[in-house]
Amino acid sequence: MPQTTLRVARKSWSRALFFCLLAGTGTACTQTTGQNAVYIVVPPARAAQFLDSIDSLSTANGLTPHFGQVKQPQGFTLHLLEASGWRVTLWLRNVPLSGDEDPRCGYHGVPYPDPAQFLMYAEPRFFWVGQETANAMQGKLVEGLKTLGYTVRSQPAVCGNLASRGE
Repeated sequence: MPQTTLRVARKSWSRALFFCLLAGTGTACTQTTGQNAVYIVVPPARAAQFLDSIDSLSTANGLTPHFGQVKQPQGFTLHLLEASGWRVTLWLRNVPLSGDEDPRCGYHGVPYPDPAQFLMYAEPRFFWVGQETANAMQGKLVEGLKTLGYTVRSQPAVCGNLASRGE
């Protein structure tokens, strides 16, 4: 290969690498850490149905859901969801409780995930995707959850068990 062609190829390669690194850095800088978070109250008996519903809704809106769960020795389960699409990532998890809430929530004495209340928020996946796109996706999911009969709040309840009973 002639020397001139080799220099041009190296320059092109280095520019491509620079833009790839820039794009990768930009995705890490988009974290809004739930500025548009909503809280979903789920009757404890419908928790499994809720997870199926959020799976269906996120898939229907072009996201690919990935579920995880962590079982604690005390018997509590923390549910996690990361659903990603081309432009948006959706996050969902149980709301953490201290264990010292209102006695009607039940006394657990240790921090635990609320089995009847979930925190959900959407974020842009890349820096060039605006928060408006994530908010629009979250709005579609919220409307779908409301249609299915779930309570969606802008502030957390003391605990999901009380909120699901209307207290």
